[in-house]
Amino acid sequence: MVKKLSGYLFLGLLALCSCTRRETTPLVTPQTDSVSREITAFLLKSDLTGAMQVVDSADAAGLLSDFDAEMLRLRIISRDEGRLSEAVARYEALLENDVPLIRQLDVLNALVYLSRQRNNHQKVLDYGARYIEVCRQTGKTVLALTVQGEMGRSLILLGRTEEGLAMIDQTITRADGVRQFTEMDACILAMKSKMRTLIDLRRYEEVIPVGEHMIAKLQDFAAHPDEYADGTSRMPKPDRLPGYVDFYTGQAYAFLTFAYAASGQLNEARAHSRLFDRTNYSHSYGGRKQMASAWCMLGEYERMNAVYDEMVAAMRDDTVNHDYSLMLFNRAKVAGNQDKPALSANYWKRYALLLQQLNDKERRAAAEETAARFHEQEQQYALEKEQARHKRDLIIQISLIVVAVFISIMAILVFYQLRNTRRKNALLSKEIATNIDYKMRYLTQKNRPEPTAEDKDAESTPQFSTMSNTELFEFLRGVIAGEQLFLNPYFERKSLTDRYGLSKERIGAAFSQGSPYASLSDYVNECRLNYSTLLLSTRPDMSITEVASASGFSNASVFTRNFKQRYTMTPTEFRKKEN
Repeated sequence: MVKKLSGYLFLGLLALCSCTRRETTPLVTPQTDSVSREITAFLLKSDLTGAMQVVDSADAAGLLSDFDAEMLRLRIISRDEGRLSEAVARYEALLENDVPLIRQLDVLNALVYLSRQRNNHQKVLDYGARYIEVCRQTGKTVLALTVQGEMGRSLILLGRTEEGLAMIDQTITRADGVRQFTEMDACILAMKSKMRTLIDLRRYEEVIPVGEHMIAKLQDFAAHPDEYADGTSRMPKPDRLPGYVDFYTGQAYAFLTFAYAASGQLNEARAHSRLFDRTNYSHSYGGRKQMASAWCMLGEYERMNAVYDEMVAAMRDDTVNHDYSLMLFNRAKVAGNQDKPALSANYWKRYALLLQQLNDKERRAAAEETAARFHEQEQQYALEKEQARHKRDLIIQISLIVVAVFISIMAILVFYQLRNTRRKNALLSKEIATNIDYKMRYLTQKNRPEPTAEDKDAESTPQFSTMSNTELFEFLRGVIAGEQLFLNPYFERKSLTDRYGLSKERIGAAFSQGSPYASLSDYVNECRLNYSTLLLSTRPDMSITEVASASGFSNASVFTRNFKQRYTMTPTEFRKKEN
């Protein structure tokens, strides 16, 4: 009962504060919850302490759940640039809890925004991908369009320009032509990203149709707001709808003014500058800052310098940023156009020094981000170390079992392979022994009596023309084997052509067509190998080189290669087996 009374008392105080507080500029998407409205009021005054006290009081009164209280505190902390890393870590911690998918969308959306604020575009892609996946799981795919456009811009800033433009174009295509506020809002934001990118790429002519189309969509929304109503909280209330349309219309006119001026169409640029001046956005600091570069190109130097003076006052000592560098760049150009060389040179010098500082700052930011990631990895490693050890032990045990089984299988295979090899070698030895016996008969021809003169005459005049290829082969084989012509390393077909007057074609046909050999050289090689087996078996005193030479081979390497190819073992292995 006391807790409930405290809650009512707190709401009463909030209502009283709302009545007495001076009016503040409303946000485009105001919160409906009373606590959130109070926080918004304090944030507009940059009173972070007051905003935090509101949350603490509401939490103590039991008006907020733990999740809602943490989300509101993180919203406040995110306004402090020095605590952005803390905010990111605490948002990520929320995701690790058992948070419903629909609430995860709020957390991921905040992480996308903070990553963009910190220029961590890779994180924008990572969180954006998770956001889109949660949208798909919850059936809220339309909400993903806005984040998809943000991801496209991040891809561009990471140097993946065409991929990023394609993603932005995909967002525009999906959202365009639908009279629903969520789709239209995503389309407007994607168009802004596309125009900003095209300007960075100096593709000014392509900016113009995008800007004109954006203005047309906003005008259609202003004319038919009821048809765009889709019940989303982001859609502005009727009293704030003109401010929404004016805000984005003014931005579109600013983009178009710059694009026309940069492409040399100064009359169109001035016309759109006048249209910009008619919007309320032109009276805002952001609007004037956006138009400063366009005014520089249009020669409206007084307006440009007035904006830059305002920027300098607002930045105070925080001048190490890209906005300040752009200001120095434009002022350097203007001073040069106004024949003020000393002032121009001063601006150029400051511009160059600032660029160097910006590079250093970016490197420091990257180093800090790397250190933060490394710290996160260390913490994660500490949490998972024990699990990893158990997993590693299990993998080792399984690996040992697999290796043992593999070794057993390989041992069995090797055993059977050796047994088959021994069997083949035994059969081969028998075959070689048979060949040796056969060749011994040829050796007996060395002791036959010298042929008579009549025999030589008969031999010298054989009737080759009447012989078939088979008959000619048998004749030549008898000569080569009988006279052991194959033992001459230089023996070749020319020896037979010179001796018998046969053409090389006729001799080749006798062996290729009249014998089981493909050529004369195959037959000679067979004779030499067979003769070598005889020497290996009967002459253990001869070395392998001597056997090769005595068998007619030019060298031991050729002999060994041919022998192993024929008998599947080396001459040395054969000699050991025979002996």
